[in-house]
Amino acid sequence: TQIKTITDFETCSTGNTLPTAAPLSLPLSASDDLEDVEGMLVTFAETLYVTETYNLGRYGEVSLSGSGLLDNPTNVVEPGAQAIALAAANDLNRILLDDANGNQNPEPVEHLGPSGATLRLGDNVTGLTGTIYYSFGTYRVEPIGDVTFVETVRPEAAPDVEGSLKVASFNVLNYFTTLDDSGAICGPSEDMDCRGADNATEFTRQRDKIINALILMDADVIGLMEIENHVSDAAVTDLVNGLNAVAGAGTYAAISTGTIGTDAIKQALIYKPATVTPTGAFAILDSSVDSNFIDTKNRPVLAQTFTEVASGEVFTVAVNHLKSKGSDCNALGDPDTGDGQGNCNLTRTSAAQALVDWLATDPTSSGDTDFLIIGDLNSYAKEDPVDAIKAGGYTDLVDSFGGGSQLFSYVFDGEVGYLDHALATSDMASQVTGATFWQINADEPRILDYNTEYNPASLYVADQYRASDHNPVLIGLNLSGVPILIGPPTGHTTTDHTPNFDWEDVPGASAYVIQVSPTDDFSVLPIVHTVTPSFFAPGMAVNNQQYWWRVNAIVDGSLTGWSEVRTITVTGAPGNPQPVAVSPADGATTSNHFPTFDWEDVPGAVRYRIQISLLPGFGTWVVNQTVTESEFTPGVWMNSNTYYWRVQAEGGGDASWWSIKRQLIISDLP
Repeated sequence: TQIKTITDFETCSTGNTLPTAAPLSLPLSASDDLEDVEGMLVTFAETLYVTETYNLGRYGEVSLSGSGLLDNPTNVVEPGAQAIALAAANDLNRILLDDANGNQNPEPVEHLGPSGATLRLGDNVTGLTGTIYYSFGTYRVEPIGDVTFVETVRPEAAPDVEGSLKVASFNVLNYFTTLDDSGAICGPSEDMDCRGADNATEFTRQRDKIINALILMDADVIGLMEIENHVSDAAVTDLVNGLNAVAGAGTYAAISTGTIGTDAIKQALIYKPATVTPTGAFAILDSSVDSNFIDTKNRPVLAQTFTEVASGEVFTVAVNHLKSKGSDCNALGDPDTGDGQGNCNLTRTSAAQALVDWLATDPTSSGDTDFLIIGDLNSYAKEDPVDAIKAGGYTDLVDSFGGGSQLFSYVFDGEVGYLDHALATSDMASQVTGATFWQINADEPRILDYNTEYNPASLYVADQYRASDHNPVLIGLNLSGVPILIGPPTGHTTTDHTPNFDWEDVPGASAYVIQVSPTDDFSVLPIVHTVTPSFFAPGMAVNNQQYWWRVNAIVDGSLTGWSEVRTITVTGAPGNPQPVAVSPADGATTSNHFPTFDWEDVPGAVRYRIQISLLPGFGTWVVNQTVTESEFTPGVWMNSNTYYWRVQAEGGGDASWWSIKRQLIISDLP
């Protein structure tokens, strides 16, 4: 029931005691549960999570769920009955938080976090109280008073995927140097509508964000989607020039392809000449190669072989952008069947199969079986196109390295999943050191992007956040199999007489050989050990002097080659001993999002440094903090994920080496 066009009203009384808020919780038991409490004051005792911020700036709306972020059904279950059931469950597990303001584009923006930042996916609130009402086709909760959210950690640095090379995939959200208001002059035929920035101001804002994100990713090879398909490659050239203006002349170069296909956008490849060299010509998969690949719907695939400068090893990258779910393929007899995969599933699946068949022919004449498929497949992880590629012998790297974590590159209608992929042949997968998303775009509200129509100027920052609507994918490669050392750095001096030596995992390694010698030619070897983890601490104190150390990996029974050689100098009386972690136990699983980390007191230590990371090599940190007690409880909510933690003792002008790293899994699942 709604009352509209009110011309007059009468106040009957004031100062009345309001009724006690009715308890309400998610998920609802039935879709009409909210009708029973419409117009009533309700309170949610449980924690609610931000699962959609699309209209945060436009209408002050935020979608909240009762159990963390909602998965896009076909990202986690099979299409059909399972996906339909999960979609229905998701619908019962969300409520729209409104801002009690009928104005569009409110300024200042409502529902900010305690730090004043706009909300990100995963931010959460406990004990939300407000009035339920129905408007614009959905039930909403209008809050009573301010809503205080707990903020999740916003990643600043790109995740460390380790390895000697890094490959990335980035959807650059219609990066056009030809402005959108230029008329129908874009595309290979120069008669198509342009996209992207409407004017020069928007383009500068877009360009600055994209360049900042790419510089921070620091990848050696980057596949781009949604870049202008310009007759002179103007957009690709402009982007490379912008990167080199920041990183230094010649840091990046592009594979010069000219126009590809007939669409206004295409894929492109940029790379670092210092680390990789293009080998042979690029290759294109379109309808002329395989009629099952319909290039009027799917953008033609771009493939290029590269040779790593340091090792001479060869690998091939194929960049994709398959047909979207947004418009139909009914004319091709490929409608939305209602199984959760959306429009054009058969068109995407046929293209995926054609891709597998094409790469099997080695289209770039690489003479190698190391193939990497990246890009926007417009298909979630459990959908038919991804299954077709996996059936062709490819490994889903995001799934393989995800450890069960909820990883995603895109959010649509309040549900998260990954449309952007990294898949590798078995030979390539065995040389991958890590694969994940950098959560800088899909997690952020669109009010932070380059557009000026509705976005307050005060919110724009020329940083990496909301540079696009897709999170980029990063893949680490170790093609040579030689261990990459982490710490201590060469030339390090310490009073710790049992220092910890650490290096990156080598894909496929069954064990490692570490040598520590007082001579630079390793002719004297007081320490030589074969170990299975990728770290080593001497079991007894070493003497005061300089040491040289190196590591080799054992893969399939053979040594892969020695790492670089580093030096470390041990001096003075033993300083602070290495801390010993107490709890949580290594590999423990908890549903507590504010866990306490505990370790033994170190005599003489005046403080401790604790690091918590999503990466076993601690390339970036969730926490990097000093404390005076031998325990620590984070002050921010830690999302469901796999974490690694370690502790260092400090005092007397010296720091100990890190404790043995431990793993902690935070999960709401039973």
